Amino acid sequence: MASVRRSGNSPPNKYSTESNFNSDNSIENSSTSSPRTNTLERKVHHHYLKNPFKSKISDDEDDIVNKEEGTFRDCVRERLLVDALGANDTKRSDWRVMVLDEYATPIVSSIVGMYDITEARITVVEDINKPRQPFKDMHAVYILAPCLESVNKLKNDFTSKKEALYHRVHLFFLDAVSDEIMQSLKENPELLRRVKTFQELNLNFILSEVQAFHLGMGKGSEVANSAFHRLYRTIDNSIISQISKKLVTLCSTLKEYPYVRYSASSPRAEELANDFQAKMNLFIGGANDWKFHGQNDNRDRGRSTLIIFDRTDDPLSPLMHEFTYQCLVQELLNVKNGKIEFDSSASGGNSKKKEAILNEADELWVEFRHAHIGKVLSDVNVKYADLVKNNAEATALANQEGSKLTIEQMANATRNLPQFQDKIKKISQHINMAQECYNKIQQLDLFKIGTLEQTMALGVDESGTHRGKKDILNGFDCDGHQSGLFEIISQLNYPSDIKVRLIMIFIITQKGISPALKQEIFDKAKLTGFEIELIESLALLDVNLKEPEKEPKKSKLSNFSLHRKSKTMEDHQFKLMRYTCPIKNVIEKVVKDELPIEDFPSTLPLPESKLQTKKDEGGIISISGRSARKQGRDKVGGIGHAE
Repeated sequence: MASVRRSGNSPPNKYSTESNFNSDNSIENSSTSSPRTNTLERKVHHHYLKNPFKSKISDDEDDIVNKEEGTFRDCVRERLLVDALGANDTKRSDWRVMVLDEYATPIVSSIVGMYDITEARITVVEDINKPRQPFKDMHAVYILAPCLESVNKLKNDFTSKKEALYHRVHLFFLDAVSDEIMQSLKENPELLRRVKTFQELNLNFILSEVQAFHLGMGKGSEVANSAFHRLYRTIDNSIISQISKKLVTLCSTLKEYPYVRYSASSPRAEELANDFQAKMNLFIGGANDWKFHGQNDNRDRGRSTLIIFDRTDDPLSPLMHEFTYQCLVQELLNVKNGKIEFDSSASGGNSKKKEAILNEADELWVEFRHAHIGKVLSDVNVKYADLVKNNAEATALANQEGSKLTIEQMANATRNLPQFQDKIKKISQHINMAQECYNKIQQLDLFKIGTLEQTMALGVDESGTHRGKKDILNGFDCDGHQSGLFEIISQLNYPSDIKVRLIMIFIITQKGISPALKQEIFDKAKLTGFEIELIESLALLDVNLKEPEKEPKKSKLSNFSLHRKSKTMEDHQFKLMRYTCPIKNVIEKVVKDELPIEDFPSTLPLPESKLQTKKDEGGIISISGRSARKQGRDKVGGIGHAE
């Protein structure tokens, strides 16, 4: 998280507001002994510590619930800034320290920036894992995961009255606190007497976009600890409980008690759905003041629907190359923790590396991230030309041609120059990023790769002509020669990861291949033992690797949702985006209340209004009703970039 400089309403000069979540902060310390906690405070602390689900509710929470909500991001920001940091508390004038563990840091940094934090009168952000300077006259806001590792570090900050780092403690946990954690906290009386706030914050997820989230259990985590690895390779069922706990915090923050539906073909999805339902019911049973949308006295809109898929339902989509701006930037450029280093002269000229932050504050990134790279290249250059055309005086001044301007023009240009330069800089950044993506596409020949992927996934080429196994392997003619799988994987200039992805797509779309053909493909691609093992691990996702002796039995979902849509160029603007992720079809059915109960059962009986049945054209019984259609605002998460 980047540092910012504060203006107006600044903290006392002896405190520094230049802070970063990943660095130590050296701040002048003034020490005073803390007053003894009175008997009433002790009782209040004991009450909160005895009741894990009892949380401190702000006085105006009822008003917040009934307000017309903004985006998902707005709801989450309010939870952190208002409920935890007291940003709207006009009575508080003190400045505080924030202490985060390694689990809370990415969550908090995905929601707010340092400017937001200092506006909430937080003067410095500390890492609980690093040595810190004591501030004995200040309150500390701890946001931690409810695990023994973090709690033990918290207790180490208050080993005795003399060694205590802070005057008072406002303690927030990311999700539900276990009895084991509660008992551990009670073992430190010095900490207990300083606790002023104890609350389960219910924010154990990462806000990746304004309307999207992920659980922080995949990319960036160690392979052995990632949820995907534990679900499909080690069969670690404890991960189910961890996922459902995180989903409960999501629904709690959004004030949603959703209908829970899951893929009927997946035992994992069913187990997760039922575990989530049990934990959600437990949460509601202990949170008497919590209200959800669709409740009797809170019918501003209907209840949402949580749909749980299994990756075995659709192993294909994550392997397909996407040609939208965000997907290409993530795959082709050097993006780390939302920061990107790019070549500022990708389109020519002297090479110079620059760094940028890709987040909701970047209006151009928000506007273009889901657009095709071709449209981005076109539109961003138009924006640049329009900006220069509409700011002729500022352009002249920026190009050191001010002598050609009148005094009045010079004055206008001078006033507008800083804003003009900022806009030019931002547009130029995206021109260079988009151009660098395009250059990488050409270097890797991804247009050719993508064309073959689309044909394999859909079974037809861009003209609508059916292409079978022979055409896909050997190539075919469609507005010129189209390379086949053999030709591409035999060339040494293609990276091995591209070859592996193509082979995986081929096996999935062919529903298995013969051992002889598989060996021929491996030989032509010159794969290593690890790469062969990677391909064969598709079996863990229930992918059939061997050519079936007879026509494979259709899955429960194949008739309804996870079928492949054949799109020609007449159906789609871009030939490399003809394939549609099958999850989209399921979501559309949910919005229309037409999702078959046989394919996606519910953990609890659905309301009578949704139990009207009808037969569609394929003879499938569907569920009818209005709850999802009423507002069309079902929350969806946990899917890949391609989806």
